[in-house]
Amino acid sequence: KTFAIHRHTQSQKRVSCPVDSFTTTLPRQITAMSSSSLAAIKAATQSRTLEGQHTNERQRDLLLLILSHLQTNGYISTATTLLSESHSVAPLSRYDVAENIDLLQVLKEYEEYYAMKFGRRLIV
Repeated sequence: KTFAIHRHTQSQKRVSCPVDSFTTTLPRQITAMSSSSLAAIKAATQSRTLEGQHTNERQRDLLLLILSHLQTNGYISTATTLLSESHSVAPLSRYDVAENIDLLQVLKEYEEYYAMKFGRRLIV
């Protein structure tokens, strides 16, 4: 693209652009950049918020699995202590673990995945 300088008056020079006038496109470009960067910042903030919520949910789910494991294996006083100390994370008494999952099953499946991926047994 080429730009030509035309003589408008004696002391004024006018730059003409083949697409649009420079004075009308520049403010639109700045506005577009500002709104796109604002949208990017907003999206990044929402992403961090969702990631934090997912992390909190995983921690709660892990505590629920541990609590269920403790209760199933007879560690009642330890389970009671965990229940009382975990209120700062999430009130675990409001939740129950589904019947088709337990901590041993999760560990077994992870060991199988690890052995398949790395070709060796997981050492805990």
